[in-house]
Amino acid sequence: MGINICINIEPFFTDLPYVERLQRVHRIGFSAIELWIYNRTFDGTQLIPKPKDINTISKVGKELQLAIGTFNINSRDGANGGALITRRHQKAFEGRVREAISVAKQWNCRNMTILTGHSVEHLSHDRQKKNIIKGLEDVLRIVEGHDITLLLEALNTSVDHPGYFLDSIDEAAEIVKSVGHRNLKLLFDVYHVQIMSGNILQRIEKYLDLIGHIHFAGVPGRHEIFEGELNYLHILRFIEGLNYGGWIGLEYFPRLGSEESLIKTKEYLQQGGFFE
Repeated sequence: MGINICINIEPFFTDLPYVERLQRVHRIGFSAIELWIYNRTFDGTQLIPKPKDINTISKVGKELQLAIGTFNINSRDGANGGALITRRHQKAFEGRVREAISVAKQWNCRNMTILTGHSVEHLSHDRQKKNIIKGLEDVLRIVEGHDITLLLEALNTSVDHPGYFLDSIDEAAEIVKSVGHRNLKLLFDVYHVQIMSGNILQRIEKYLDLIGHIHFAGVPGRHEIFEGELNYLHILRFIEGLNYGGWIGLEYFPRLGSEESLIKTKEYLQQGGFFE
């Protein structure tokens, strides 16, 4: 079945417009990308309120034949695009989903990454979980007719994202199972899962039928995948053996310069036979 690699271009070439980022990634040899929120620009430090040029990204992406694996539609705290954690947040989230569907179609992208929002102090964990399930059931009625899959992502709260509600891949899997809809899958971020719970191979195999997208980044530091405590070539061989057919997104912050980092990442993947 093969391995489908895409590069999250947000942390790369952050001094350049997105169109030039696409061109650089393509020139290095990658044929697919992913992005964060379409109404924000990552400047190398933070997401600033500067919308991406959706039309131009679509045009240049098609010219370069760059596929788009997924893009985020809301922020992890729910401040941008709403969230699933309370009914108040869900109304904004439903509006964002409707808007994002048109972006997905323009980008010929079938996956949209969603985040739960931050925990709410006055609500019990169980109540918040039930709110998320109900919110997902409601929003899936919006996307099910558009051949779009929502990817629910768990993040680590130990290092990078304190306050985020869904920090357990096991609980994320429980939620996806409970909702039981073909347009809802897990985004299995190896970096976040390693920090929170480990047992990466066991969990990938256990949740394979629920996984719609996988993220890689080096641990610790969220840098290049050829550094750190995880053997990503081994993980790739394991995933390939499971006949996983979705995207694997390289979502990391380069410790090296952007171009050098991507070239070395490509060489690393070539060593394992995962890049032609």
